[in-house]
Amino acid sequence: MRGRQASMRAVPAVSGLLGGIMALGPACGSSQTPSGLSGTCSLNSDCNTPLVCVFSRCHNACNSSSDCPPGERCTPSGAGADNVCQLPVETVCTGGTACPGQLVCGSDFQCRAPCQTLSNCAQGQACVASAGGSACFDPTNPVDMSRTATVGTNSPDAGAMGDGAAARDATATVDSSADGGGGPPADGANADGAAGDGSSFVPNPDGGFLMGLPISNLGPQSIDAGAPGAADGGPPDVHVTQNCGNACLPAPVTVAQNDASATPADLYVVASLTVDPSATLALTGPRAIIIASSGAVAIHGLLSVAAAGQTAGPGGYAPGANPGPGAGANGNSAAYTGYASGGGSFCGVGGKAASTQVPDAPGGRTYGNATLTPLLGGSAGGWPCGTDGAAGGGALQVASATGITVGAQGAISAGGGGGGSCGGAGGGSGGAILLEAPTVAIFGALAANGGSGAVSNGANYSGSNAAPNDQPAPGHPGTGGNGSAGKVVNGDDGATLAPDSGPPLYGAGGGGAGFIRINTASASADIASTAIVSPDLSTACATQGKL
Repeated sequence: MRGRQASMRAVPAVSGLLGGIMALGPACGSSQTPSGLSGTCSLNSDCNTPLVCVFSRCHNACNSSSDCPPGERCTPSGAGADNVCQLPVETVCTGGTACPGQLVCGSDFQCRAPCQTLSNCAQGQACVASAGGSACFDPTNPVDMSRTATVGTNSPDAGAMGDGAAARDATATVDSSADGGGGPPADGANADGAAGDGSSFVPNPDGGFLMGLPISNLGPQSIDAGAPGAADGGPPDVHVTQNCGNACLPAPVTVAQNDASATPADLYVVASLTVDPSATLALTGPRAIIIASSGAVAIHGLLSVAAAGQTAGPGGYAPGANPGPGAGANGNSAAYTGYASGGGSFCGVGGKAASTQVPDAPGGRTYGNATLTPLLGGSAGGWPCGTDGAAGGGALQVASATGITVGAQGAISAGGGGGGSCGGAGGGSGGAILLEAPTVAIFGALAANGGSGAVSNGANYSGSNAAPNDQPAPGHPGTGGNGSAGKVVNGDDGATLAPDSGPPLYGAGGGGAGFIRINTASASADIASTAIVSPDLSTACATQGKL
């Protein structure tokens, strides 16, 4: 397949068998209240029956991955001990020391059990050799499929694999050509639901199913994506190792969302998506973006649909003819004679401006809904001159048939833009982030914050673009309204500042918050105590739901 070569990290060498990977607790009891699944423990008796204590957490025991929830692997626990279903919090790694026990960090940033022979792996798994060592891979797991297609597995009807036998070459390519080499046909071919040769994907004939996963906002249409990594041009495994944009993904299909207005969105279908630490995948375009993956999605760097100044994120609104349904009011207009403008609104309300006289230009109106159906972007702040205002954050939906992880260094950003220097432009509102997968684990940041307002009159100061954290985008001290962040979903109002010399400064309003929605099989994502979700999950702008 043509395309970029993706760097793959080798699995670290393993010096011995699995006997020392995990120590189950001794037979004696404990006085603490038993813990449920994923609860902390030191003994088996610390866990609710029949859970067992491994990696200091309570797990379900298993013989093979078929005994585990979808997307979870059955992980060996050492000689004479129970195999356990690997928890989402134990799956993703960012370095050789990031995995629990003596599990190793694979080249795909997955924590795996090391092996020397098939007998070290769970039933049905393969011992796959990589540079520096071998680890257990499960051919039924979409993340592992491309590495196990040509090797034997540890099952009664599978041929034994000799020690160190290699799977496919430990590299992957990304083909983003528009001629069918890297993704679904650009014209939506096979729209009647007929699968392409070798396709293992379930079409979407009647509303919301693609690759067996219910995907919000996909209506009654059929998308034939082909088989993962197939020679006939199926969707690729996308591994982002450096800063790039839409070209790193396969060609999209423009689809109609299943709302009454059939709002269009660009659908990108991949077999898996990994963004490395220090890498950025910054997506742009006029339409909201849906990324659908048959395998795991792991964001260890930055995935961004954020606005930058007057440039909107994909699906967001920009100053001009269509500033969005929540656009801030313009200063220097017939209705509001003060020069500064109001901030853009979405879920949160944009701040109002400070002006030379009342009424002050207000923020826009709120719109949309917590489920993000349809998927919409954020609105622009008001602008007093030209189009030098602030745009709204973009709209992004990521759906995985197995699981989504945002690593400790990772972030997904749909922030609003900062007001421009021409007068007092209001900050743009945050956009939208919708995550859908059987399991979602957040260790890093999800952010859909508003940008800050600018300052007018005499000395013009631009606002700041929203950052992928829980801190408000700062306006000019004492004047420009800060953008929303954290538990504060509304943008700050602008203020008037009388300097020691020169004319007074009038601040524009900051942008309001966008929406964050996480849908999982259990209606509860695994969110680390150190993770950032901004707007905060304690607000109505960030919610969870069930697939």
